[in-house]
Amino acid sequence: MSGSTTASSSNEVLPRESEGDISMFVDLESPSQDSPTSSNASTTTKRQETSSRGGIRVSLACLPCRSRHVKCGAEVPVCSRCQQDDKPCYYAKSRRGMRDGPNPRKKDSIQHGGKDNRISDTRYIHHDAIGFPIGRPSTEMYTGTSVSCPGSLESSVSRSGSTGRLIDLFYMFFYKIHPFVLPRYYFFSRLDSDPDSVNHLRVAMEYVGSLYDPDISTNEQRDLALEQLEIATLHPTGFTVQALLLTANALDLEDRTDLSRTVLDTAIYLALELRMNIQEFASLEPDQVLAESWRRTYWGLCSMDSTFGGSTTRAPSLFPG
Repeated sequence: MSGSTTASSSNEVLPRESEGDISMFVDLESPSQDSPTSSNASTTTKRQETSSRGGIRVSLACLPCRSRHVKCGAEVPVCSRCQQDDKPCYYAKSRRGMRDGPNPRKKDSIQHGGKDNRISDTRYIHHDAIGFPIGRPSTEMYTGTSVSCPGSLESSVSRSGSTGRLIDLFYMFFYKIHPFVLPRYYFFSRLDSDPDSVNHLRVAMEYVGSLYDPDISTNEQRDLALEQLEIATLHPTGFTVQALLLTANALDLEDRTDLSRTVLDTAIYLALELRMNIQEFASLEPDQVLAESWRRTYWGLCSMDSTFGGSTTRAPSLFPG
């Protein structure tokens, strides 16, 4: 596979430089940083807003620390571990902690039916500080929808626009820590050529992406992800295992541990039924990128299964012996 890119038409998605080779699976570089001046100004603004609101409570851990299953200092806006490891730091929407106090600006925004003050919530300002394209057109959105378009900030945002935004967030944040699904270009190519094979995976990716977007209901995305995984006609494929694994990860990030364990057990049962634990499952796959995706998926199952070591209800062991 070649790592080069070529000029493309406005309707064609081509791989970026890091997506033409299997090595793109481990591309963990952080999003582009703002200039020191703008970064300092952003930090000062966030501190002022936090102070004016009388302080906020934070969740037990930021998402990067929780995803890596390491101890988090829970400092705002950047925890000490992420600062030490030079990684982006952000907190998920939660039913516990980090609840906003009275916010006249937010109330005024709701009364006027808009969301122009969406970044006034200090939980999400750091996204912009690490390069999230708030207020700037996104040239990587699969649907071609610009996030700076006023219509995309209204409650009447189209389903396709929301989908592109959530997939962007998935690849921007979660994928950098858990790169087991197909890279962006290859996933969208598959979605174009054989949508039925990955539609359920797309829904799971959107659920994960919704954890990073305050404007889209995580409850709705969670329900969609769980509903489409209950369909009896769901094909037993590696993509289904990936959808289950992503859903289990998202549920765990929401502190829904019991349900996460149940979904993970289902993924493990299916993976063993497909014999993903056998080397030939991946080695006989002619597509090298897809083969590497299968290997990483099984490793992801082993990694997450190990975090539930104290569970009394277990799926069959993923480890020999």
